[in-house]
Order: sequence, then structure tokens, then C-alpha cells
Amino acid sequence: MATKTIGSAGGRDYATLAAWATYVNALALTAPEIGQMFNDSEFSVAAKVSFGGWTGNSATNTVTLTTGTGQSFIDNASVQSNVLNYVQANGVGISGTVVADYQIAVTGCNFIFQNFQLKVNGAGGGHGINWTGTTGLIQDFIMECVSSAASAELHINSTNMIGQKGAIICQVNNQIGISQLATGVSLYHMTVVCSSGGGTGTGIISSVNNMSVCENCVSYGFSANFSGTCNTSGGNATDAASFAGTGWGTSGQTSIVGATELVSVANGSEDLRRAAGSVNLKAKGVTGGSNPTTDIVGTSFGATPDIGCWEYVAAATQSLFLPSLMNGLDVGGPFFANQLG
Repeated sequence: MATKTIGSAGGRDYATLAAWATYVNALALTAPEIGQMFNDSEFSVAAKVSFGGWTGNSATNTVTLTTGTGQSFIDNASVQSNVLNYVQANGVGISGTVVADYQIAVTGCNFIFQNFQLKVNGAGGGHGINWTGTTGLIQDFIMECVSSAASAELHINSTNMIGQKGAIICQVNNQIGISQLATGVSLYHMTVVCSSGGGTGTGIISSVNNMSVCENCVSYGFSANFSGTCNTSGGNATDAASFAGTGWGTSGQTSIVGATELVSVANGSEDLRRAAGSVNLKAKGVTGGSNPTTDIVGTSFGATPDIGCWEYVAAATQSLFLPSLMNGLDVGGPFFANQLG
């Protein structure tokens, strides 16, 4: 197994994601391969970066793109109080300016992508991630799209793919949050929000083939919350009065109010953490199956989990400890005498 570091500081193995991609794409894998991103500065993607081409991949010979120790938004000391949107100061951030294409393409199989933030700035339909490699996993991520044209932020055309614990923000009203084409795709604890108001796009769409599983996911602010057919669902939530499509709404929550359920759905100042006053997301999720046991920042889900990517944790309170003055007090001693003058 080889672990390579990626970042702009001196001493890193590779300075850019494209440079690490060139290296890893040419490998004949005999063991797991890991790329660790460091938050030395914001990663800039001006031309699409593609991951794929390696051989020898398997369930054990995987390729993982993640963050170095202490480098993710997950690792930030103020993670519980930080806003849940793209803030590069909080951890590794990738800023993409690719126009009319995806910022990142995954064509390789057995690829794992986690612990990152991605901001899509490309005009003219700049998209987020296009995933076509089979048997992949994307988890624990924030994606924010400010692109000015319609786009699918996470486009999955890959069999046996899992997406979980992601926060996706669409700031333009004609965008699609997650688009799925292939068979065997499962989504768990995703929060997908269009913050522009009156969105004309779709939150989660299943096209051509049915979505295999969609559980504990939030689709908010879109013209169509869900579209297509889902084979297995439970604990999903939407601001619409009913679930669109077929099979998405089992044990689901409808008519959720963004200002009550999420900290902020205001365009440009989004915060997709579950709000303290939540009614419809709080402890309304489902368990079992392949649902993860921790949320986007590593907090353990409760016995009945919150819906969405964030499990709410009440702020810690401090109590003043006042031991009884009379407990074991020698009333004839100097303390008592001093009090009496």
C-alpha cells in the first residue's frame, strides 16, 4: 500500500489533484492506494480532473482520495458550531471553475472519495462530479454549486454505488442535486437543498433504472423533490405536500419548513445542520440495512436517527457545583468561628 500527500506546501508528494491523478491512474494495483489532501491552500480545478485507468482493483485493492490527519472540515475544533456549507478555512476545499463540464470525473472502479468540500463555480453549466466507475463510495462531503446554468451536481451512472452523509447546496433554481442512471445505487442520509427559492430543478432524480435504496434523505426547495422510482425507501423528507415519483415516501415527512428544520436555507448563507427546533427531521429516520452509524462529521446516530446528514447534538451546559457547607463541617472549628466574627 502507498499513501501519497497532495498539497501546495513544500514536501508534499504532489502539488495538485491532477498530478496525483496522473500517477494513480497508471497503477497496476496490488494493494490499497491512498491520496491524502492537505489544506495548505484551496485546491483549484480549472480543467476537469479524471480518476480512473488503474488495473488490479478489487474489494481490497481500492483507491481512496481523502484528507490528511486533521485536514478535513470534520476535524475542525469547532465542527459542531461551524456552518455546514463550503468554507475552505474549515478544511480541505476544492474550487472548480470548469465551464460546461464536470469538475471531477470518476471512471475507475473501487474508488472511495471522502471528507472533502467542493465548490462549483463554472459558468455555462459547470457541474460537480460525474461518477461512472462501478462499485464506488462517496461520503462525508459538502458540495456547493453557484454555477449559473442547469446542472446535476452529483451524477451517478455507476452500478453498485453508495452515496452517504453528503450536504449538497444548489444556489441556482434550475439545478439538479443528485441524478442517478445505473442500477444498484443507494443513498443514505443525504441533505440536498435548493436555496434560491422557487427552484425549477429536481432534488433527487432516478432515470432509466430505479434507485435501489434511498433512506433518511432530505430534498428541499426544488420544483420536484424526487423523480422516477425507488425500490426501497424510508425516512425521507421534503418541503412539498407529498412525494413526487414512485416509492420515495415510505415513512417519510412532508411539508417540512426550512427555517424550522435546518439552521439556514437562505441563499448565500446556507447552513444544512439540523436545527434545534426541528419537528420533522428530529429522530424520524429509519435504521437497519446499510445505513451508516455516524453522521457527516462522525457523530453517532441515535437509536432513532435524525433525517439528513446531520445528527443534532445539544450544546453542552455547565452546572455550578456547590457542596453542602454543613457536610462534615466541624462547627467548632475556625471556619465556623470566622463566619460568626
